[in-house]
Amino acid sequence: MAAVVLGLIIVALAGLHLLAVWFAESFDIEVLQSWFDLDGEQTLPTWFASVQLLAVGILLARIAKTDAESSIRRMAGIVAVALVFFSIDEVAAIHESITGILERFSWVPRFSGEHGIWIFVYAGLAVAASPFALPGWWEMLRRTPLHALGLAAGAATFFFGGVGVEIASYFGGGSVVMEETLEMAGVALMLVTSLAILEETEGDGTKGPGTVHGESSTTPPG
Repeated sequence: MAAVVLGLIIVALAGLHLLAVWFAESFDIEVLQSWFDLDGEQTLPTWFASVQLLAVGILLARIAKTDAESSIRRMAGIVAVALVFFSIDEVAAIHESITGILERFSWVPRFSGEHGIWIFVYAGLAVAASPFALPGWWEMLRRTPLHALGLAAGAATFFFGGVGVEIASYFGGGSVVMEETLEMAGVALMLVTSLAILEETEGDGTKGPGTVHGESSTTPPG
């Protein structure tokens, strides 16, 4: 049910964006665009995307405290921090500021037109974090494949929208609707998957490093 609700909201926001653009171009009515612009800041779609990211970050932080496997706790914690940062970035446009600050240095990699410096910065941080996060994902894949694949599919969809379509736009391809819709859909999938992980983790008692599959690792006396 959560997946259906999130999906309907995302489709509605994409539709409202297109409607707002049409009103702005056809009737010179721009107020709707200021509310529903997918590419804007401080708009309803932006706040929805930010809240989604924050919600997944909070859920993963909870998983980082409750899961029995230390590598999964570490992975969940790293991804939680990243998603909370992305939540802030969504409304504060930190990535644009990073590009603005670093574009003056010629040695910093970028795409043509001084675009996408932030992509290289974020990619470097992701590569640095992967040795610490990937073992937890592999352990989750071994233990609950559906959950691991759900998180991976959500992350891949999010990054394909936020990075892949963004890069395509530097060369004249891609679209704002596709980019933002894919981002929101990817985060929605991660949100639903995180809820399922947390429900299973807390439901079967696999909490903390002192438990294994719902049973205490300490042998009771007597």
